[in-house]
Amino acid sequence: MSDTSKIDPQTRISRNEDHVSSEIDGETVLMSIEKGKYYGMNDIGSRIWKLLAEPITFQDLHDTLVKEFEGDSEQIRIDTLHFLEGLKKEDLVRYNP
Repeated sequence: MSDTSKIDPQTRISRNEDHVSSEIDGETVLMSIEKGKYYGMNDIGSRIWKLLAEPITFQDLHDTLVKEFEGDSEQIRIDTLHFLEGLKKEDLVRYNP
């Protein structure tokens, strides 16, 4: 079962602080020292990462993205869930009910 099934509107999402991140040319780059991996994020992914600087509910994250980016609210929800699932699989974020 996908991790997105664990996210409801009130799920709090936070960064796993065991990673090093930096902004390069407007995009975020993360490094997992433990895994020896680098991760690059585009502008939307970088914005999500910035919003995760403090724990945030999925609903608040979604509402902010809908205000800041053009697109269908439902598509933004789906895309954000998939993005967060990818971050979760790499242990870059945590979900807190």
